[in-house]
Amino acid sequence: MSAVLREAKVPLVSSQDCKKNYGSASITNNMLCAGILGAGVDACQGDSGGPLVCKKDNNRWYLVGTTSWGWGCAGRYYGVYTNIARFSKWIKAKVK
Repeated sequence: MSAVLREAKVPLVSSQDCKKNYGSASITNNMLCAGILGAGVDACQGDSGGPLVCKKDNNRWYLVGTTSWGWGCAGRYYGVYTNIARFSKWIKAKVK
């Protein structure tokens, strides 16, 4: 574990590619996948709950996911994140 806050730049991966990558593991619409296989850059144990953010055309950053799970770190599998868009109504209701 690092004593310094770190960041990793990882591209979003299509749901279809993620499902192929994980095979029998259940990748649902409530999840997003991100990463570059074998690139050595990924979320890892201890990162759960951390943000996955994307910069939009308006030059603003948006929370699109939270680190959820993966098999190993920066290896043969993509990182799996909770898809925030699927829970936005629930989140808004809870933070009122």
